[in-house]
Amino acid sequence: MNTTMKRLVSVVLALVIMLAAVTVIMPVKASAASSSQIKYSVKYVGDKVQLTLTAKNSTNTIYYTANGKKPTTSSAKYTGALQASGKATIRAIEVTKKGTTAASINITVQPRVQALQVTVKESSSGLKLLKVTTATAGASIYYTIDGTDPTKKSYEYKTGSEPIYTEGTVFRFRAYKNGMKSSKIVSYGELASFNEISADKIDSELAEVVRLVNIERTSRGLDALKIDADMMKAADIRAKELYVKYDHTRPDGSSCFTVFDEVGLSHPKPGENIGMTSEDTPAHIVELWMNSPKHRENILSVSFTRIGVGHYVKGGMGHWVQLFLR
Repeated sequence: MNTTMKRLVSVVLALVIMLAAVTVIMPVKASAASSSQIKYSVKYVGDKVQLTLTAKNSTNTIYYTANGKKPTTSSAKYTGALQASGKATIRAIEVTKKGTTAASINITVQPRVQALQVTVKESSSGLKLLKVTTATAGASIYYTIDGTDPTKKSYEYKTGSEPIYTEGTVFRFRAYKNGMKSSKIVSYGELASFNEISADKIDSELAEVVRLVNIERTSRGLDALKIDADMMKAADIRAKELYVKYDHTRPDGSSCFTVFDEVGLSHPKPGENIGMTSEDTPAHIVELWMNSPKHRENILSVSFTRIGVGHYVKGGMGHWVQLFLR
């Protein structure tokens, strides 16, 4: 290769290198930031839902669609609150005088079953019956008495077969209707008062079980259980019975929950955990219960608000009991 040719190749390579370098350092054009969301508020009016949109700037114009299509300046102009009697998807854009989009929104709204009204009527036999109504025609009402939120799998309320109110029971009602959001939950009644005691008034080992249980609950956002003095008595009875018969059935063949009757407690939907171990410490028995799905379910149930703990040692084994009530 002669000198002239070498110089020509060198120049071409240099140009390639320069072009490559230019390509590498070429700034990338950033895409325009997406528009912000139009402010909105939702209100339920009778069996309809009302959507109010608010422009970021009063000089801007909002255009919207209610058929799922992308809105343009040819779409309907927003002039006031929109109402829907069924589920609807609203898409809207806020356009400036210069024709640029300042904000947008894509929101689905749905009417809600109207508020429930609970009243008490007395039957001819003196029973207190709960009458529950809603202004939304065709809605079905469901309720619970264990503190959980009502679903369509809960007890169904039926006119003519109204539930009987008893002191110490809390009813929670909610109504459903196809095509509408469920109503807000309405509660009726108060929990029965009970003989609450502090942890320093009971045996330290029993207090430690309560403390460990409440750590498990509160760490998951659940309320701590309160100690019921009468439930402590019942749990003590059950712990001693476990030495005779380790079972949820008592030595006389009756259900474990009949122990509540002995200490004068009503017991709608109670719970019991039992355990027997030679490694007789509060930490070990709570660990065993937490590692067992059914026992864990009782400990972490939202339905329970109070607890009683019993412990009886005999034959080299610790017999433990937890009782739970709403």
